[in-house]
Amino acid sequence: VQSRGSMIQFVYFDADPVDKKIMEHTFGLSGMPRMTSKNLRSKLGLKAGDMKKRQNKIAKDIKGLI
Repeated sequence: VQSRGSMIQFVYFDADPVDKKIMEHTFGLSGMPRMTSKNLRSKLGLKAGDMKKRQNKIAKDIKGLI
């Protein structure tokens, strides 16, 4: 049984650079401060729909490891 942290790290390893930033600021990875979706979306210059698609893909990838 894998821990939640190891599943997140596994997905993070294969993520593209933008998804890595989303994961870093969502989960506090690599010492990055956690941010709200709205603030993170603004920082990354993403539209709300694009941010939601990326978040859903990340969540799906993590759930796929359970």
